[in-house]
Amino acid sequence: MVQAYSNAQTDDLKDELLLFFRDMKDSSLEEQAIHEISDSTNKGNSLLLDAVAYLTEINSTKAAPTFAKLMKDKNKVLGLSAIRALGKLGAKDQIPTLITLFQDPETDSNAKPDIIWALGELKAQTSLPILQSEYDDDSDQPLMRKTILEAFGKIKDPSTWDTVSKALHDSNTIVRTAAISILGDFPGHADRHASLISALRDSDASVRIAAAKAAEDLLDPGLKDLLVYRLNNDPDPKVRLATLTALAKYPDGPTTVLSVVKDTKQAPEVWKGAVKLMTKNNYPGSMDAVKALMDADDKDTFSGLSAALTNALIPFRDDFRQAFGLALASKKAPTRIAGIHAARLGHFTEYQAMLAKMAAKDTDPNVQAEAAALIKDWEKGPETPTQAPKS
Repeated sequence: MVQAYSNAQTDDLKDELLLFFRDMKDSSLEEQAIHEISDSTNKGNSLLLDAVAYLTEINSTKAAPTFAKLMKDKNKVLGLSAIRALGKLGAKDQIPTLITLFQDPETDSNAKPDIIWALGELKAQTSLPILQSEYDDDSDQPLMRKTILEAFGKIKDPSTWDTVSKALHDSNTIVRTAAISILGDFPGHADRHASLISALRDSDASVRIAAAKAAEDLLDPGLKDLLVYRLNNDPDPKVRLATLTALAKYPDGPTTVLSVVKDTKQAPEVWKGAVKLMTKNNYPGSMDAVKALMDADDKDTFSGLSAALTNALIPFRDDFRQAFGLALASKKAPTRIAGIHAARLGHFTEYQAMLAKMAAKDTDPNVQAEAAALIKDWEKGPETPTQAPKS
């Protein structure tokens, strides 16, 4: 494969090989990739960027000096990619070079956010004076201030707290949201609690979402009641989902998540989020919640949640094996078809008798056909049905 790269005549083939070696985290093409980016003339950006991605993925310290040279390359796309690569590689020896580039008046202003990002990744404390100065000068550039605040959060130097603290009350939503999102990076400050309460009550949904995510990291017991209030009452489902994710981290989080799974009137976005949390963690009581949802859905003519739930459980079918018996017994045809699909994928032959009845007399012709096809497939290869699950 290495020889194939050396003999490759097209960028497309080199691209494919670089992606292959990147996915394998194999460093055999390290020298060739460095050679590719050392001279970008007459080479497509796709090949150059794939070479950068490959070198970053294999953590190539050899490539760092080349990346440093490329930061001012006439190919702006490659230059920005090189800046970020230095951050990802943790190339702390290149911090002075990055600072010099940042302060160079000829540096393209579009490159500054990438340089700031790299300095943050490198936790470059020596860059704090210039970043603070830039922040102070950029009162009319909220996106730049956001980028600098995010770097402050990564560097975690207490000297920047005053700036972060003021940003928590900035009139600009973007700045406020950025400040809230890094609160967890500044432990020990007494006003964090009050700031999060204020943010969870903010008029802007993006600020409330950031506050919920910060609360997820901090697990402040004093925030729980307000998070529950937001879960039940916030007008924005994205905020409710963020608060649910935060509440899931609390000691009684599983109970909260499962209560949302059982709620047929919950906003779809929030309900799907609860199902994802349940399937990921397989909380105690999950099967009870599944059964409750299935029962409630059967009584609701207009609900289709039982089919959605069954399909969501299929990737986790071994953990939720009993759920597919409930799906096969559902009054709703789409749910029964989803149950048949799960039984096929999991080879859940304990449901063979139930499927045989469905194949013979189900009220829905599509369900009948699906069940009959599955029974026929199972009959081709003799296999003893597994023991039926206990209820």
